[in-house]
Amino acid sequence: MTAVFQERRLQVLIALATVLLGALLLFSRLGHYALWDDEAMDALSARGVVSTGDTTAVLGENIVAYRNGLLLVNLRHQGMPPLPAYAVAVSFRVFGESAWSARLPFAICGLFCVTLLAWWGFQLGLSRVMQAVLGMAILGNVSLLLYFRNCHYYGFGIFFGAAITYLYLTALQRPVCQWLAALVSGLLMTANYTWFVALYICLFADYMIWRRRKDQLSISSLMRILLPQIPFGLILLAWWNPLGTKLGGYLQSNTVVQKLQLFLWNWRDLNACEFISVGILLAAFWFALRDSDLWLRRALFALGLYVILVTVLSTQIIGETEVADIRYLAGALPLCIAISALTFRRISLRVPGWALGLAVLAFGTNIFNGGPLLAWGARSTIVAFIGELVSPPSDPYTPAAKWIRENVLAGQSIWVVPDYMNYPLIFHAPHAVYAWQLDKRGDQQFAALDSIHFRGEVLPDYIVVFGPSIVQIVGLVNSWRKRGVEYRHVATLETFWKDMYRPELFWHFDVLSGWDEIGLKGI
Repeated sequence: MTAVFQERRLQVLIALATVLLGALLLFSRLGHYALWDDEAMDALSARGVVSTGDTTAVLGENIVAYRNGLLLVNLRHQGMPPLPAYAVAVSFRVFGESAWSARLPFAICGLFCVTLLAWWGFQLGLSRVMQAVLGMAILGNVSLLLYFRNCHYYGFGIFFGAAITYLYLTALQRPVCQWLAALVSGLLMTANYTWFVALYICLFADYMIWRRRKDQLSISSLMRILLPQIPFGLILLAWWNPLGTKLGGYLQSNTVVQKLQLFLWNWRDLNACEFISVGILLAAFWFALRDSDLWLRRALFALGLYVILVTVLSTQIIGETEVADIRYLAGALPLCIAISALTFRRISLRVPGWALGLAVLAFGTNIFNGGPLLAWGARSTIVAFIGELVSPPSDPYTPAAKWIRENVLAGQSIWVVPDYMNYPLIFHAPHAVYAWQLDKRGDQQFAALDSIHFRGEVLPDYIVVFGPSIVQIVGLVNSWRKRGVEYRHVATLETFWKDMYRPELFWHFDVLSGWDEIGLKGI
């Protein structure tokens, strides 16, 4: 009895240590960096919610018109799921507007998710060795930590997806858990439409293949799970329907061949961004087939189906990049951790003395990901991340916003190049007017806007250019000079121009270097 008590106490201590270390990694220097563009979009929507109660794109003299108004209907963000904006709006009302308060709701979800995964392992009665392996799999997954440290849908989507899966696998026959699953599903729907659809198709497929005969749900149970989700869906269809925006056309933007290419990219970049390593995936397939491990078979099937669904539903345009928009697959991170843990459970049964040592290599380095063959080489990503928390580098937006606050008068206009870097500056230096976000007035919703918002109608007072984008405007500025309009160089901000703190690992730890260029002032 004493030995059993000692074992359980060690399991509890390991689970608690996982949660406490997770909290430290999630909240340390959470507000250090300025918001990058996707984060700023949600934060600016939240600012609109605070002022109007709706996700308006009109903020004082500014508008927020991403990609020429791609997401807008009647000057409101209809193409963005509303939950992140409303949650951040609450945080703003309580703590004030800052990068820290914008990211706080998502980091809290991260703490909930780490706690859920650690508790799940404890509930399953894992040995202390396997509880430690699970802790390493969670804390060593830097991608998981980074997505929770961003002000965007990722944190909500990852946690809600994990919570729904937990309820499905452990307590789906209990009425109170069915109501809870319905509520969390509605929240997932309002956080990310694609992830909601993909998750429910995966759960339905799992149920039909593996659970229906042994654990069939009654009609009343299905009603408790599904009916409460209908109001969420109706509200979204009526007020935040992305298919009613220009974004809907992106679903048809790629050919079948391009979708197949994206599917292969997704698998490649799941490994490159260390969601799960190719070494663990191969071992998982081996154990699923050789040992007939049912849980590994179900998990691998779910991951394969999830990747297919996200690929089909993705709005990524293949011709614009050479990597997958891997952030669209962040909802699979808990599943990747589960596959890793299940694989190491098999390893511990076969070679128990090797499990911890192999886990240190698998989750503490990128060796199993083929690190030496990757462009950035072998590394310990978790050690690099801890080093970043201890001594974080600069970001391009903080000094740029500071310069604007100190040198640009309220109401003066700025053209930002490239255009997607507008939005962090609108958030962090909102007193200026950010020009030329729209190409033309053709859309009726833009008819009453000031001329400064339309490219070429009125010249801006300032031009702020980041990094190599300077080559895009040199010819234009020279042509204006010939017509008697001259801009002069007033400042160079000596900081690297790229936002290297994005959550995608192949961009987060970019080893390139350079300078942030260049503020130009009109005379």
